[in-house]
Amino acid sequence: MRSANRLILGAATSLLLAQGWAQAPAGPSAGTDGGRGGTAAPIDRAATIERARALMQARDYPASIALYQGLRVQSPRDDDLAIELARVLGYADRNRESAALYRELLAFAPQRRDDVLDSLAWQSLWGGDAAGAEPLFVELTRSARPLAIRTEAWRGLAEARQTLGRLDDALLAYDGALALKPDDLPMQRRRAQMLLWVDRHAESITAFEALTAKYPEDRLSGLGLAQARNFAGRHRAALATWRGIGAPANHDERLEVARALRWAGFEDLAHDTLDGVPLADAQWLRRWRTSRELRPTAWATLERATDRDRLVTRAALLGATARLGPARSVDVAWRRVDLSDPFGAARGDRLSATYGWRIGDPYAASGTVWPSLTLAANRYPQWSPVTGSARVKWVPRDGLRVDAEWSREVIETPLALSNRVTVDVAALGAEWRPDPRWSAAASLAALRFDDGNQRHRINGRIDYALRFRPKVVVGLEGQAFSSSDPTGPQRAARGYWNPRHYNEARAYVGLYHDAQPWEIQARLGLGVSRETDGFGNRSSGSPNLWEFSLGRDLSPLWRLRLFAGGSGSGLGSASGGSGYWRRYVGATVTGWW
Repeated sequence: MRSANRLILGAATSLLLAQGWAQAPAGPSAGTDGGRGGTAAPIDRAATIERARALMQARDYPASIALYQGLRVQSPRDDDLAIELARVLGYADRNRESAALYRELLAFAPQRRDDVLDSLAWQSLWGGDAAGAEPLFVELTRSARPLAIRTEAWRGLAEARQTLGRLDDALLAYDGALALKPDDLPMQRRRAQMLLWVDRHAESITAFEALTAKYPEDRLSGLGLAQARNFAGRHRAALATWRGIGAPANHDERLEVARALRWAGFEDLAHDTLDGVPLADAQWLRRWRTSRELRPTAWATLERATDRDRLVTRAALLGATARLGPARSVDVAWRRVDLSDPFGAARGDRLSATYGWRIGDPYAASGTVWPSLTLAANRYPQWSPVTGSARVKWVPRDGLRVDAEWSREVIETPLALSNRVTVDVAALGAEWRPDPRWSAAASLAALRFDDGNQRHRINGRIDYALRFRPKVVVGLEGQAFSSSDPTGPQRAARGYWNPRHYNEARAYVGLYHDAQPWEIQARLGLGVSRETDGFGNRSSGSPNLWEFSLGRDLSPLWRLRLFAGGSGSGLGSASGGSGYWRRYVGATVTGWW
């Protein structure tokens, strides 16, 4: 910006000199002051002006400014002198003073407006007065000035609106500039970047792809394409683009690559990439995010839940994670649960260990796989079952995630524990994100209870992001399942919910906002359900829900999260009407060392 500043000012000064100011006649003033302001001898004035200009050419701006200011004391209403001093102030990046002097000039010499309008607009913008600069740039775009000046005025208008946070209006200004000069490569890049900033990701990618095809040697267009792909959720494609461009050339590029690695699930590689980057955003990301994924971790959770059936659940969880190397870890956790309902009370303990690792790198054609294996020893009154799970997350390409699971679980209600109820679950699901706004997911699951009852379940979800900062989504979700042996005349209740058929659908709105050091998540949904039990009775319900989570980074090594929610009739308030409801509240504290 400073080089552009001086280029514009240099051109303006050259024009002024060409108009004859350099050959100012000997006398009290060469401008319109008429001799009212000074008493110095003409030869002294001319010599001072010549010396001030020489200092300006030598880039000794403070000394040049001092001489000009001394002349202005003698001739405060000399418009030519004021213009030259304002331009040297601009050279010195004292933009606010330069703009103020231009406005002072127009107060006593309004006939010079056409001479200084361009400089006043830019100095106002660079001096932090974007609101004052905007109407000046608008005036320039509507003037009969040369094409180059009007094109630059459109750019200045775009930058002013961007500074004011009106990004959509800034985009329109770039369109105005390109209407005058359609082959201007820097302006095309700025427009493509602005498309990204107004969350028109696909259009931004298309624009940058066109630029890289037309100008394959233009590094900045390639970098813009990589960034657009990254913010559009195409992290692996972004990393491949950066690799094609070459190693990061500066700290800003290293930060962008690190973000892509982190969002692609490679926190360790992102952490290494950020090493030595002095940028504030990079240091925050490394200290407060990526370093956590490489440190040993410990956490504790307390939770309490209750429901319409008067089942009260109190749970405490303590856990720790050991890092065995890049993308390999072991989690060990102990959980205690206290249960009570009209059928009795029970206490249970679970000690579990999970080993997780990663297969693949960010550039593998087959994608990346994250498997994990869990083994758990459970202890309940007069029963100590062993449970476990095997899970796989596979990201074959950007925008697609596949999850598979096999697990054996214990049903935790007092009656189910007395009946020693377990369930084996096999599930397969996928999530598809065609672009940052749309998301869809579906899963199939087969459940087999220890008594031979089989349940087949299907879940689905689709949502759309209305905005991104903060992120607000609206969506639809639903599930349906059927049981082969429901609770009924031939099957006594064993402590778990067991209708013959059940289906539900829900519309919801969600809010997700990460504002360092706070993180907020909230969801509100309204739903309908239909149920047929084993006796043939049909009923309907309102599986409404609310969920809220508030996270707070207390330091780089400590994080607190509070959460609460409710579901069912009356949003889990226990006072909203008939039907099932459940509500819960809890807190988690996590530490890294």
